[in-house]
Amino acid sequence: MGQAYPASWHSLSRSERVVSSAIDLNRHQTDPVVRSIIQANCHFWRLWLGGWNDESAAICRECGVTIEASADRRSVAWYRLEQALIWFMSSRYRASREQIERESSVLLKDSIESPDLNLSLGYWGTYQLTRPWSAVFLGEWTTADREFEEEITLLERNRALYLANTLRLYRAWGQVIAHEFELARDTCEIAAPGLDGDGNIDENFPTAFLPAEERIRLITLGAAEAGLGQYEPALAHLEAARQQMLENPVVLNWYWRIAAEWALAQLWIARADVDRASHHADEMLALSAHRPEATWRALALETRARIAIGQRDLARAHGCVGEALSTIGDLEVPLAAWRVHGAATELFELAGDEESAQHHRVLGRAALLKLGGSLPPGHSFRRRFLSSRPASDMLVRS
Repeated sequence: MGQAYPASWHSLSRSERVVSSAIDLNRHQTDPVVRSIIQANCHFWRLWLGGWNDESAAICRECGVTIEASADRRSVAWYRLEQALIWFMSSRYRASREQIERESSVLLKDSIESPDLNLSLGYWGTYQLTRPWSAVFLGEWTTADREFEEEITLLERNRALYLANTLRLYRAWGQVIAHEFELARDTCEIAAPGLDGDGNIDENFPTAFLPAEERIRLITLGAAEAGLGQYEPALAHLEAARQQMLENPVVLNWYWRIAAEWALAQLWIARADVDRASHHADEMLALSAHRPEATWRALALETRARIAIGQRDLARAHGCVGEALSTIGDLEVPLAAWRVHGAATELFELAGDEESAQHHRVLGRAALLKLGGSLPPGHSFRRRFLSSRPASDMLVRS
């Protein structure tokens, strides 16, 4: 299984073959606890690398019963970190963060007492990446920015520049979400595997990112440029990333493909090209179907609803808004919630249902101000985000 993740950097199909071989070999394992640990690990990687499937998620849960009951504390902690990433995939961002913080501390303590325990990539993927990434999706942008900066500084101090620059790309995506487009664009334009905090390039590192990170860079750069109204370069960057993902899927293709389709849909909405916007919104709907990830599913439905509202197809808009509201439910998904309530407000206004419109207007405004309120007064994110067109439209309606 040590080969599965590195294989996914270049080819998802190659990585899947490694995982399948490990699953077949594990059937010969006679120790039930060891068999459960390996089985859970195999199916975790199948989920994280290739995207959601109900069978692997169920196997992870079933193996977890045996691991929790009978495995040593180190193995339990590893399993719980994998579980936390599955929770992230299921939009359980708060629970994911809390579990990562708790179980990482267990493994860190164990690594001091057991020098043979190598935490490097596991710690990076959970504590240094997914923990602040979860804060972005919780709308806790000051926390996310601080945690990203702390981890980037730590990685640079240890000359782990490739990992530090990968975190910079993820932080830039969070800046796109917060409408801080210039910062995101500037980060992506100069990003390089060997870039250090002083702006110098360490020639001991590769000159180009691996496919996964390069696609994140292209998508984030394109989305930032679109936010700045620079549509031609934005389209070139977004389409380049999309084509690469279609031709050769790699790790986390399932996540960044949806992000690319969302950015393209927003670009074509801004350019009033309904047909192209509809195409990318429909791609989002197909990619996000049958998954427990609520943020992207709700954003796909909200995007399709707004297109339908623009076409005055209120029946379709009503169906999309209804499903979006059901998708967010009681989940803590603020990045989607304020947009969904905004679409619902607009739809009910058009339908002449002022009572329902006011209900969603209040909910949308509260969600929006909570996002803005996560930042200190005068913070550039707060000024830019609350004055952006989607946000200001909601506040005006309120």
